[in-house]
Amino acid sequence: AEEISLCESSYNVPPDHRSTIYRELGVMLNAGIPLAKALDILIQSEATLYKHTLGTIRDKIRDGTPLSEAFANSFKKITEFELAIIKAGEHSGQLGTMLNNLTAFMNENETLRERTKNAFVYPSVILVAGILVASLMLGFLVPRTGAMLADYGVPLPWLTRCVIAIQQIIARWGIPAVLVACAIFVYLKRKWQSDENFRIKYEKLFFKIPLAGKGVTLLANLRFTITLPVLIKAGVPLPEAMLLAGNATGIKWIAQLVEYGADMVKRGTTLAEALNTIPPFSDTLPGWVEVGEASGDLAKMLEQASEKFKQQWERFIARCIALLEPVLMSIIGAFVLIIALSVLLPVLSLSKALL
Repeated sequence: AEEISLCESSYNVPPDHRSTIYRELGVMLNAGIPLAKALDILIQSEATLYKHTLGTIRDKIRDGTPLSEAFANSFKKITEFELAIIKAGEHSGQLGTMLNNLTAFMNENETLRERTKNAFVYPSVILVAGILVASLMLGFLVPRTGAMLADYGVPLPWLTRCVIAIQQIIARWGIPAVLVACAIFVYLKRKWQSDENFRIKYEKLFFKIPLAGKGVTLLANLRFTITLPVLIKAGVPLPEAMLLAGNATGIKWIAQLVEYGADMVKRGTTLAEALNTIPPFSDTLPGWVEVGEASGDLAKMLEQASEKFKQQWERFIARCIALLEPVLMSIIGAFVLIIALSVLLPVLSLSKALL
């Protein structure tokens, strides 16, 4: 979801700590404890890391400020989604329940993020190990072997000459190339963050890449279907809920398309018809939504769709890892073999010459 820029008096409270605050407040509010008193209890808790922030929020509540506004002014990176859920709880009189629902959503979202990160730990270790081996071989083994053989006047095989030439190019131009690559990366990152048209243009291209496009489509569907039913249950109007769920995908192109879809819904179009105009959602999601709209329980069908997309996403990640590991091992193995041959072949030639 899109983050909100706040004033300098706000504090950077991480999502997991915000989730804990929401959960504890929700439990106390459902137990009948007044909001200001619940905040007092949180402040007095030894486990609370943000006593000053909570104290500021409590003082604003006592001055008559709504909780959503107090959070918006005090939590530096609170999202529009979180504020929408809290506002819905305030308007419906079910703030404790909405805070509990928000906590469950944030925990589920964090679990999904951690599973995805953990799935790529082992391939990342393999890749780093391969880069270290390559650096050691090209930086020390190859040049020393080449110098030793040159002293003996042994003619170098073509493979060895190629490897030494590559090593010399890297030694001469490696650092400038890395600096240029870093500069390009920083430029593209800033361009990506500041130029929405640039970002949307390349997001569209990313969806066309065979394997990566399928993965990002699944992830977008999953995030959308996780977010939307929570907002619907909270009583957020459907067009507004669509906008927040579109932002929750983290993809500007989809958020833009969902904005057009929300305008269609405002004009009387069904949600299923609106989603059918959004390419990443048009394959299966409209079918789920159409059933939900017909049955009168849209939120439940969206939750079932999110479970389906979650299973598909986890299978997709598992298959990618199963494919990535042997590919990385093969590349590293081939590189080590080439380096080994470039060293061993001239050594064998030297041995024959000495004999």
